[in-house]
Amino acid sequence: MKNLRYFITFSLVAVALCLSAAVACAEDGWKEVSTWEEFKAAYEDQSQDANIRLMKNITAPSPGARLVAENREKNIDLNGHTIDLDSETASVGPKARVYFKNGTIKSKGTVFSVVFESAEDQVFELTNVRVNSALEDAIRVRSKTGKVIINGGTNLISHADKGSGIKIENPSVGASSARIEINDADILSYKGEGISAEKNWNGTIRIYKADIGTDPAGNAIPLLNLKKSGALKESLRGDTVKLDGKPFAFSDESGITGKILQITDSTNLNLSGKSYKLKPASFVHDGKAKRPALTIGKLFQGEEFDVSYESNVAIGTGRVKATGKGHFTGTITKTFEINPAKVAVKKPKAGKRKITVGYGAVRGGVKYRIAYKQKGSGKWKYTTSTKTAKVIKKLKTKKYYYVKVRAYKIVKGKTYYGMWSLTKKVRVK
Repeated sequence: MKNLRYFITFSLVAVALCLSAAVACAEDGWKEVSTWEEFKAAYEDQSQDANIRLMKNITAPSPGARLVAENREKNIDLNGHTIDLDSETASVGPKARVYFKNGTIKSKGTVFSVVFESAEDQVFELTNVRVNSALEDAIRVRSKTGKVIINGGTNLISHADKGSGIKIENPSVGASSARIEINDADILSYKGEGISAEKNWNGTIRIYKADIGTDPAGNAIPLLNLKKSGALKESLRGDTVKLDGKPFAFSDESGITGKILQITDSTNLNLSGKSYKLKPASFVHDGKAKRPALTIGKLFQGEEFDVSYESNVAIGTGRVKATGKGHFTGTITKTFEINPAKVAVKKPKAGKRKITVGYGAVRGGVKYRIAYKQKGSGKWKYTTSTKTAKVIKKLKTKKYYYVKVRAYKIVKGKTYYGMWSLTKKVRVK
């Protein structure tokens, strides 16, 4: 996942790239912009990723102003300045909107109304930023699979009658599964909701810590304006949700099937004790590493836990280990089996009161267990071999026998069996 590490890694690249740009560059390679035109040119440059630093306050010049970064990472340092996107003095009629498709905004400063719009799995991150909208929502999320991360020091403020701190809207590309992660931020929606979502949203909201404001009368603002029944009811545990010990009601909205992991503080959480699924739980040995999928509740691998494997090649017991990351600590270790491959048995050769059973070799240092029985008998007899052929003697003449083979190996006192081969029929001479 792209994140703030780009503030360091991109700086060296930007030193060379910004020499040809129509904006000034600082010694650290950041593009320094002072006007809307410079900001727009740097942000919409599709030839490269960019680090952009504001040197003055910037105001969008017209209604419907757009910024589109496509698939390029754009890191913005407000540098204590303001990007005014809905100024009534700059806009007549609908407010100007800026669509941030990808990248990060950090450092003290203010952005007036943000729309994160993407049909792809992009990430938009805010850190220590004030987002303020007097007309509508502070942040609008119009994304099919994207993720918005709001980190500590960020304030989301909406003053509109029906505005929200965060509004999850249906994107033009179809139903949204956009994800929201809030890490110790303020959501102050004085007349609307802290977070709201429209129909056909089935994403995930993670709230590790948030402070919610009150309306002018001192009443608590609803944190969530989501559906009370269906998929959300179990996650929210009733008709109200408590955040930092305070109850916040939310109203009905049909068609929402999203999930919420509600966490009331910013302390680390331990993976131990959480429900998990391991699929598949066993494998057939082929000399290649085996990596079963480990699912832990509703957590996201790579973001909230990492997975590692041990003893996952040879026949025996393999181990998969999940280690918490981000807000999560602790580990979960589960085991799975790697068993011998299935034996391919050949047609047995009949002899006088004996048969010779041949079969293909199986890798992994295995032995072979041969089962045989006379036709009409319900009881199998067994013998073993370390070779790929076995002579079975002292059989009855002129009688039919059935035979099958499977590989096995004993590892640390435990026997691991492969599947039985096809059963072959032969008549003894």
